[in-house]
Amino acid sequence: MSGRPYASLKISQLEELALASREDDVVLRRLAAELRLRKTLRAQKLLRTVEASPAEYGEAAEVGAALDSVLRQEGRVGGPDGNNDSGPSQDYESLKRKYETLRATFTLEAEILARWGMTPLLPADLQIQVFDAWEGRLMGSMDSLIRTPERLLADRERIALERKARGI
Repeated sequence: MSGRPYASLKISQLEELALASREDDVVLRRLAAELRLRKTLRAQKLLRTVEASPAEYGEAAEVGAALDSVLRQEGRVGGPDGNNDSGPSQDYESLKRKYETLRATFTLEAEILARWGMTPLLPADLQIQVFDAWEGRLMGSMDSLIRTPERLLADRERIALERKARGI
């Protein structure tokens, strides 16, 4: 067995494990050891809850109730049976419709601008200045994300065509 038996688990799985093992000191000790190595806010919050001594809360069941309370406040635990219906649906057609709706909210212009660190909300004159700055930076080289002067020129032309097609 590895020194970190829970290293491959996601934080949501660790939260479920903490709830299911609230009276198992061995599991809680190993869980706390894993959480000490994680630096996310959720992990640190769960660590504080797991490390809370039973003396502070009374019985182990009350520690479990404290875990339930913390997770319920954050919307990760549903009703009394622990079901949370807010997760993603496994229905393919439903997911496909949701994806298409989400994808329709993004424009080609926004996608191209994002490649260069901008959004469509940035005023046009500032976009031009940013493109000019990229042009100066990329002359004769590539950056770490494989952005090239040729790609910059092609993207500027595509944005101009997109705006012309939309009448902007």
